[in-house]
Amino acid sequence: MLDIRRVLASAPKKHTEETLNSLTTVWGEALDASNVLPEHPRPRMQRDNYVMLNGVWDYAIVPVDGGVDVETLARQAIPSRWDGQIVVPFSPEAPLSGVGRTVQPSELLWYKRKIELSKLADDQRLILHFEAVDWMCACFVNGKLAGTHTGGYLPFSFEITN
Repeated sequence: MLDIRRVLASAPKKHTEETLNSLTTVWGEALDASNVLPEHPRPRMQRDNYVMLNGVWDYAIVPVDGGVDVETLARQAIPSRWDGQIVVPFSPEAPLSGVGRTVQPSELLWYKRKIELSKLADDQRLILHFEAVDWMCACFVNGKLAGTHTGGYLPFSFEITN
C-alpha cells in the first residue's frame, strides 16, 4: 500500500550552499617543497649521478590564440614575466602545487628552473628525462629547443649534452 506521508517525506530537499574545504592529509600538510618526492621513480634504474628536478619552479600561464599543435608550441616565445612559483610534480589545479588554478584550453603553462650541474666527462651524456607531461610539451634548455613531445602519461627523454 502506498503511504503518501512517506512519499512526501522523501521528496528532494533544497540543497544549501556549502563552502568547499580543501582535501588535505597529514602528509600533504607536512610536505617540504624543497624536497618533494626525492626518491628515484624507478629504483632499479637509479644512477649515482642523477638530479631529481621535483620541487619549486617558476611558472607562467600565458594566453594563446586558437588551437596549439606541437610545432606551434615549439615556436612560442619564452615568457619574459613569470606568475609565481609552483611545486612540481603537482599540477597547477592541485592544492599542493601552490597555484590552485586550472589552465584553460586557450592558455599555455610554462615552467622555468635554473640548476647548476658539474662538468661532464668526455664519455658522459646528459639526459633530461620526463616520467610524463599532461599531453604536450616543448622543452627549452638555455633558450634553445631541446625537443618536443605529444602524448600524456608516457615517459620520454631528450639528450641535452651539448
